[in-house]
Formats: sequence, structure tokens, C-alpha cells
Amino acid sequence: MGTLEHYVRAYGYAGIVLFAMVGGEEVALMGGVLAREGYLSLPAVIASAALGGSLGDQAYFHFARFCGLRLFQRSSKFMRAYPKAQVLVEKYGPAVAFVSRFVTGMRIAISTACGVGGMRPVVFGFLNFIGAVLWSSFYTVLAYRFGRTIWENLVSLPGYLLWLIPLLLAGGILGYRWLRRSARAAS
Repeated sequence: MGTLEHYVRAYGYAGIVLFAMVGGEEVALMGGVLAREGYLSLPAVIASAALGGSLGDQAYFHFARFCGLRLFQRSSKFMRAYPKAQVLVEKYGPAVAFVSRFVTGMRIAISTACGVGGMRPVVFGFLNFIGAVLWSSFYTVLAYRFGRTIWENLVSLPGYLLWLIPLLLAGGILGYRWLRRSARAAS
């Protein structure tokens, strides 16, 4: 049993809220699978993941609003993402708060850029929560509908293919990064 699944089963909806505050899609996906298996209620999983996701974003927003970037400067990953998030906030304004949960790898930086940039808390909170509801609905229903099918198909694959799939994914990711780096070096 995976650690995330164990905690979600043990702590139910409170576990989903807590993991969604710090995590992301994985908790919504796991909640959807557990709802499909009858351990949890689908609407309650969607609500819990939305609440946790939005609370996490709110925390980053308010930390940045009151403390600036001091708390985040130690993270090189964050400091690489932050300038991109600033550009998005400057270009699209409050709409970025709505879609921030769907921008993989930029969620914290976007929430922080909104806070540092002086976006009104009511505007950020409302748009971010609506975005979190859509985000949690999408991933939870996706797992609810297809999670079991995907798992059953993976389990029925021959053992060598179970090793081959992650290797192909890793190779694809490394190839993509190499191409991006090469394109940046050329320009």
C-alpha cells in the first residue's frame, strides 16, 4: 500500500485537505480512486481537494503579501519560476489566480507573485477557489472514471513492460529537456 493511499484511507477527508495543501494532483487522483472503490464519497473528495488546494495557495499568497520573497529565496526552483509567474500576473492580471492550479510547476510562484504584486485578497481568494474547484473536479473525476481501468491494464502487462514504461517516460523527459536546453543555447 502506498504511503499517500494509507494516509488518505486512515485520515479520510481531513487527509485529503492536508495533502492537497502541500501536494497536488496526486491526492485528487488517489481520492478519486478511493471514491470509485467505495471508501470515500466523490463529491466530498472534490470538495476536500478544492478546499485544501485553495488553502495552500492562500497561505503562499498571504506569506508573500506580508513577507515578500524572503521566505522563498532559498529555493532555486522557485526563483527560476518566479520571474515567469511575474510576467503572467502582469500580462493577465487576476485571471492567473483562476488558472494557477492548472499551471504545473508554477502554482506556488503564481500565488506568490499575486501576493507580492498587491492583488486584492478577496479577488485572489475567490478566483483561486473557483479554479481549485474545477481542478479538483477534473482530476478526481478522471481518476474515478479511469483509475481502475488503467490500474487493471497495468497489472495485466508482462513484467518487462512495467519496467519499460517508466524508462520510456524518463527518456522522453530527458530528451525534451535536452532539446529545450539546446534551443536556449542556440538563441
